[in-house]
Amino acid sequence: MHNVADLVENVIQGNAKESVSIARDLLAKGYRINQLVEGLTTALDSLDAKCNMNQFNLLEILLAARAMKEVVDEVVCPEMEKLPAEFGPLQLKGVFVMGTIQGDIHDLGKNIVTTLLRTVGYKVIDLGKDVSPAQFVMAAKAEKADFIGVSSLIFSSAAVIREIKRLLREEKMSDIMVIAGGAAVKQLGKEDLDVDMIAKDAFELIRFLQAHEGNVAE
Repeated sequence: MHNVADLVENVIQGNAKESVSIARDLLAKGYRINQLVEGLTTALDSLDAKCNMNQFNLLEILLAARAMKEVVDEVVCPEMEKLPAEFGPLQLKGVFVMGTIQGDIHDLGKNIVTTLLRTVGYKVIDLGKDVSPAQFVMAAKAEKADFIGVSSLIFSSAAVIREIKRLLREEKMSDIMVIAGGAAVKQLGKEDLDVDMIAKDAFELIRFLQAHEGNVAE
C-alpha cells in the first residue's frame, strides 16, 4: 500500500512513470491534492540539500525534475481543475512575473509553482533563473503585472531580493506585491527581504493570492 513517502522516494530517484502511478493511487485512496504537493515539496527540499552539498550528478537532477513535472502535469493540475470550489474558477485573476533571483540557477520549485499558478487562473511570465532585480521590475512594468514572485535557494543570493521593492518604489510601482519563496528565505521574515509575503509552499501562496484577489485591478 503506497503512501506519500513512496511518492517522495520515487520522485527523488527519477522514476517518472512510477511517481505518476503512485500519485494517482494516493488520490484514489482518499489523499488530498495538497498532501501530494507537500510530498513534492519534500522531494524538492531533499534535492536542494544534495545540490548544496554537491552530492548529486546532473543526470540525477534531470530525472528527478522530469518525474516531478510529470506528477504536476498529469496528476496535480488536472485534479485542481476539478476543484473550482477550493481553488476558484479558471479565469484570469491577475498577472504574475516569476523568476529565480540573480546568482541562483535553481528552478525546480519555481517551475512547479509557475504551473500551479497557471492552473488556478493567473497569467505567468516566467523570466527563468539568475534574474536581476531590474529585470523583474522592467518585466512587471511591461506586462502590467500585479505580482512578482521571486525564488531563492542560495542564502547568499537571498539578500538581492531586497532591491526589487526599492526599484518598484523608484518607478512608482509600489502597489505590485512581491512574494518570495524557496529554501533560502523560509527562515527569514518579510521585513528582512522587504517583500509582501514569504511563501513556504505553493498552497500557502495560492491561499494568499485568493485573499487578495479583490485588490487586483480588473
